[in-house]
This record gives sequence, structure tokens and C-alpha cells, in this order.
Amino acid sequence: MPLVRWIASVLVVLPAPALRAPAFAPAAVLARVNDNTRPAGILRDGVLTVKLVAQRARWHPADEHGVAVPGDAFGEEGAPPLIPGPLLRAPAGTRVDATVRNALPETLVVIGLHERGAGVHDTLRLPPGATGRVSFVMRTPGSYVYYGGVIVGGKVLDDGGGRGYQLVGAMIADPPNARTDRVFLVTFWNRLIDSTDAGRGERFLFLFNGKIWPFTDRFTYRVGDTVRWRVLDGSAGQHPLHLHGFYYHVDSRGDFEHDSVYDAVHRRLVVTENLPSLGSVSFTWVPTRAGNWVFHCHKAAHTSFTMRYSLLNVDSPADPPPDHDAAAHARDGMSGLMIGIAVLPSPGGATAAAPPARQRVRLMVQERPGFYYDQPGFGYTIARGDRSPAADSVIIPGPPLVLTKGVPAEITVVNHLKHPTAVHWHGIELESFYDGVAGWSGAGSRTAPMIASRDSFIVRFTPPRAGTFIYHTHLDDVRQLTNGLYAPLIILEPGERWDPATDHVLMIGGARQLGRYMVALNGSLQPPPLELQAGVPHRFRIISMTVDEDADVFFFASGATSDSSVVTWRAIAKDGATLPGGQATDRPARLHIGPGETYDFVFTPGVGETRVVVQSANTSILHVFAR
Repeated sequence: MPLVRWIASVLVVLPAPALRAPAFAPAAVLARVNDNTRPAGILRDGVLTVKLVAQRARWHPADEHGVAVPGDAFGEEGAPPLIPGPLLRAPAGTRVDATVRNALPETLVVIGLHERGAGVHDTLRLPPGATGRVSFVMRTPGSYVYYGGVIVGGKVLDDGGGRGYQLVGAMIADPPNARTDRVFLVTFWNRLIDSTDAGRGERFLFLFNGKIWPFTDRFTYRVGDTVRWRVLDGSAGQHPLHLHGFYYHVDSRGDFEHDSVYDAVHRRLVVTENLPSLGSVSFTWVPTRAGNWVFHCHKAAHTSFTMRYSLLNVDSPADPPPDHDAAAHARDGMSGLMIGIAVLPSPGGATAAAPPARQRVRLMVQERPGFYYDQPGFGYTIARGDRSPAADSVIIPGPPLVLTKGVPAEITVVNHLKHPTAVHWHGIELESFYDGVAGWSGAGSRTAPMIASRDSFIVRFTPPRAGTFIYHTHLDDVRQLTNGLYAPLIILEPGERWDPATDHVLMIGGARQLGRYMVALNGSLQPPPLELQAGVPHRFRIISMTVDEDADVFFFASGATSDSSVVTWRAIAKDGATLPGGQATDRPARLHIGPGETYDFVFTPGVGETRVVVQSANTSILHVFAR
């Protein structure tokens, strides 16, 4: 079921009686949360011996004294079950001798306990009470997922099926001289609101190492530290992983069977990397500015505060968020897949005073009632000169905000919405206080406020690099993004002028159509044709700011839409960072993009027509470029 339907069932279907704890059926065994710092089993003489058991359990995804929810889980024999499952980690070349006992009342299927990349796909199928054995060598270094499912009604339920699926763990084969890192495993939990009526929707959670924000691990580093993380996806969906304030180098990326370690030429510099289902990514970053920062999935539905209603009261309303002050926003206004990071100044380090602004912008956050039938439209508008736009003028997506690299900027954000908002300057390396996470960005007692209705907030930063970025809401994200608060942020080199005749933004985002959330291109389901000059290089800045959907973009030649007619473009940037020579290559004009990612390509059209197709789970958009 698409996640937007899950969100819709939480936001729209549920009525609003008083808070009460959900009536979860108790399970006998309390699972522990696994932070993936301790490998399971016994490693001796090149052999890792591990004994696993799958059993029904319950655990605390939030406060350890709060609600316990049910979920099947793996553990080691003689120890409590773990969520996520035990970490199988050893040097590459280690032989794994494993047993798995099925303590569940259904037949268990286990997948992934085998050598990767060798074409071997062993699967254990264990009736209730049975024990199976596997033996294999972890020859290929990398990060992999193993998982289980139960057979119900003749069907393997390995994606939850409304049963609180947590039968998943990480398996890591370390190369020689491996460096210490932290491991995070994404899992998804869901439960039918009413087991007799699937139409009432589901309660759901997205978790890092078994916890939802604000109960996920917190990390403290100093300016200049080298940070190494790896993230694996044990869920059925993709997760664009976004780091606020800094770029990170992607060191490796894998799927279920293979993991590719990049050499120095091919390491990507990104602020958002789309993590594939049952895949992995490992990366390195160095914090260069003190303050509070966050790392999170950029699908707004995966960090929505609505997840706490899965734990408090299945019938509670979730739109709009409850009133709370700015200091509590990070706690009350978000949940799910987010991690908090505090960066301390280096010893003796001092914060330099902000230089005087030389480019100033007045950015209005507008609201027009009935823009989407029964829903308001939200949009950004840039005030020109001394004239303010009409109070209900709305442009979706917002207008490109064009600034110059190295020139200090001052942006006054004026909120004309009926509710608070906040703006995140996505991909910009700036001071933490201006990063846009209310109640968190900043440090100590100086944290960023929510921008109250009819109030304003001044943001200051000096763009350190030219490229394609985003400015967008970072408060009540699902609603405010769906209703239009996202826009391109373009940073130019000194002396450069933006020419829309040859420099084009293709912004993939949300729009409402007859009450439904749809994916739109530049705010339209049917974009008007774009005139291009043949033989002239054109830059395309492709940006995704959907709530939940990944998208595929294709450029087809001469009116065709077959794979063989895909034209060629040249990649030049990712997430605003210019690609090094080894990555700035000519390639087929096809792109898979997740929310929060930006890509830049140069395309030189010939004579004729180019058909641009944007496809997502619920939308197929045709955009024609004519010459």
C-alpha cells in the first residue's frame, strides 16, 4: 500500500476522542532495542558461530516506560529477542555457521543467510518448532540484510501485512583494516487499526535501530572529527538520507546481493542519498561548524509527528499538529526516521561575526483559501522593491531564489499563513541557527524559533558554492509540502547571470487534484511545451520535493517513448556539488530521483521534439520540448 494512503488514513479518516493507549495484544517476551554496536555469536579461528531464534515479542519503540508494541523478532538463543535482529559482523573470509529455531506458531521463511554475489540464494523454510542450519563464507566485503517472513494463508508475509514485521537484521563483512563506524538499520512497523476492517487504515512507525525520533540515539562530535556511518534498509521502501548543514562522501552502496566500494574517483559528494530497499550505503563526513544538526529520511511522511498517534491513540486527529512552543518543536513536531547531532566547537575555536549583507530578499509565505478546492494553497512569493505582493498570491512551486556564491545574503521570511512555519535551506552550508529546525537548530539556549503567523525571521548566510539547492518548509511537513511550500534555490558563480532561456528548472513536487495528492512537474500535471534552441547546450536542474514518492525521469527523442530512444545528456552536478571529471560523463538521459535530491545535466537538443516523461507511483507526466 503506498505510504500516502497510510498518511491519508491517519490524517483524514480518524475521528477525535480523548487520548487512550491502544489495545495491543500482549506478548510474553520483551525485546531489547539493538543499537548494532555488538556483533552476535562467537568468532573463533575464522568461524562465526551463531544461534538464532525467531519468536513473538513486544518492545518499546519510544520511551522505555511507554507503550510496548508487538512484533516478531530474531534473537540469540538464551537471550532476549532484539529489534532489529542480531548483528552478524566479522572480517571478510569468515565462515558463518548458523542455526535458526522457529519459536513462532507459523511456518518461518528466512532469506539472506548465504554468500553474497555468488549466485546462491539459499532460503530456510522452518515449520513451527523446527531448527535449520546454514553454513557459508562471507567472502565479499559489504553490508547486507537478512530477513524472515511467516506463511499465513499460503502466502509469505515478509513486509508486515499488518503484523508488526521486525524479522530483519544486518550482516557485515569487513575488509582488512576496517575502520570503526556506526551501523543503523531502518525498519518499518505496521498494524491494522481494526483487524476486521482493513479500510480503517493502519498505524505505522519508521525506525532507526528500533526507535523513533526523539528516542533515537543522539551523537556528539567536535568540529574536525571524521564520522563514519553505514545505513541498511530492512523495509520495503526507499529512503533518501539527508544530512543538514554538511556534505558527505558516499564510500559504498549496495543492494541485497552486491555492495560496491567506490574508489576516490567515484566517491559521490552529496547531502541526500537514496537508500534502496534491502540495500545499504556507507559514508564519511566531517563537521566543520558547531551547533545542532539532524540526519533524517527526506520523505516527509517518514518523519511525520503523526507516528506518535500510533502509540497514543489510534483515533486521534493529526492535522494540523498540536499547539506547542518552539522549544518543544523538535520533540512534538517530528517523529520517525531522524537522528540528532550536536557538534561542539574545536578547542579554542571562535565563531566569526557575520559579514554585512550585500544581497537582500524579502520572502513572503502566502496562503490562498480554496486553491485546491476545499484545501488552501501555500506558496512562496518574493517581494520586489518596496511593493509587497497581494496577501493571497500563491505560486507553486515557489519562484527560483537566485543568489551569488560568496556574497553575504539576508533573507527576511514573512509568514502570512494561519499557522506557524519554518524554512530549511536545503544543501546550504550555513550557521546552525538558520538551518530551519525549530527548537533544535542553533546551540544551547539559542535555538531557532517557529515563525509564527504574522511574524518574520531573518536568515543570514554566505553561499560557499554555486549549484542547485532547495528552500522548503520544515514544519508540519506533510501538510505544508503537499499544499505547496517548496521552491528552487539557485546559487550562481560571481559575474554569472541566470538565463531561463537556456537554464531550466524541472521541479517534481506535490499538487492536489480533486482532493488527491498527485505528483506534479513545475506545479502542473500537464506542463506546457518548452521551446528550446537546437544545437545550443541547455542546463536542466532536476529537483524532487515530493512528500513520499520516488520518480523516474526520461528524455526521449523524436516523439518516441521506448527505452532505445532515450537521448544522451551530460551529468555536471549532484545536490549542488559540481561533479569531478571522472563522474561528469555523457550518459543515457534517464534518472531515478528521491525527495530531497537535485541533479544537474547539460542536454544539447537536435532538430525535432524531445518528450520528457516523469513517472511515479500515481502519476505519469508528459512534457514536450519543441525546437
